[in-house]
Amino acid sequence: MKSGQLGSVRNALVASVLMAGVVGVAIAAPASPASALESRCISTYVCLFQNGNYDGYWARYSGNDDTYTNNSFDSCAFINCGLNDSVSSIDNDGVTYGTRHYVNYYGASPNSNFYIARGGYKASLTATYDDDLTAHRWG
Repeated sequence: MKSGQLGSVRNALVASVLMAGVVGVAIAAPASPASALESRCISTYVCLFQNGNYDGYWARYSGNDDTYTNNSFDSCAFINCGLNDSVSSIDNDGVTYGTRHYVNYYGASPNSNFYIARGGYKASLTATYDDDLTAHRWG
């Protein structure tokens, strides 16, 4: 091989190694908030989060819950992780229905409620609902 060809091969090899290093760094980058959310809230569930922007403890449901009074966040391993009046963001990954979320739902006459369509979400609840939800229903 002539010296000019050897230099071209060497340059191509160095470029390939550098590109592999760049690709390796890109793959090793931390997960985005969206992918972190997707790993916690899976299809057919509505997920409730303790803090805004899907942060903090979380709980996921595939059915109705008429009272959060005795429930806790799924991801909490400690005492005093009650779900009642502690939800600040919601992701509805339902495939068929939306969910209605209630303040003081205790039966047929809730004080206040709002609806999230299937596939919908609320990254930050308004002051009316933040840390005041007590129940949810599909439909």
